[in-house]
Amino acid sequence: MFKLFGMFILISIASGSSQEAQEEAVDFTTLDSRIDATYQRGPYLIYDCVEMRWICTGRAEFDVCAERRDTSLAMKDNELGCAPFTNFRSRKKCHKKQLEMINRASFPRFCFHPEYKERNKDFWQSK
Repeated sequence: MFKLFGMFILISIASGSSQEAQEEAVDFTTLDSRIDATYQRGPYLIYDCVEMRWICTGRAEFDVCAERRDTSLAMKDNELGCAPFTNFRSRKKCHKKQLEMINRASFPRFCFHPEYKERNKDFWQSK
């Protein structure tokens, strides 16, 4: 009986340590569905021109971004608020593309109205 009690203690200790290892392996930042007060995590890639960052967000934020962009284009604003790009099958694929776009570090020309360059061509001409 003493051996049985000893085995029970060893098994409970072993299962407890594996549970602790599983808890340590969890990335708690991915458990929260919100990135910040503005965006939720999701498979839709956008570029926020105001905050100058690539974001994988949800469908609602993607639609709001597209609507804001259409309004800015119609109003002929020089600077556009954001640029909706595409949706992916999973957040993981979106995140991979997000990292690729961040690493490009290119100038976000899509944050300016297409007619902006034409209206300011004297500025863009080299002398």
